[in-house]
Amino acid sequence: MCFAVNCRQLPGVLDFDDPSATVKRGRRNAAGCTRRNRCNGRTDGRTTCDEYPFASTSQGGGNAVTRCVSLAECRSQGGSLSSFY
Repeated sequence: MCFAVNCRQLPGVLDFDDPSATVKRGRRNAAGCTRRNRCNGRTDGRTTCDEYPFASTSQGGGNAVTRCVSLAECRSQGGSLSSFY
């Protein structure tokens, strides 16, 4: 998130629009974080693609910055975001 906001000047304020699972999947696909992505195959399958802006926000999608992160980190952040919402 820091890289996306500070280095890529992506928005720091996001709008949660309570998207359906289909809409979130479409936003992740547009961001490049689908099942087959640049993070697959790294570190024995313990790495996944994560995007910012989040797929759960109206800003999510094709302009997102993606990073390869550990599954544990991604799940932790997702849990924190869900609790916040």
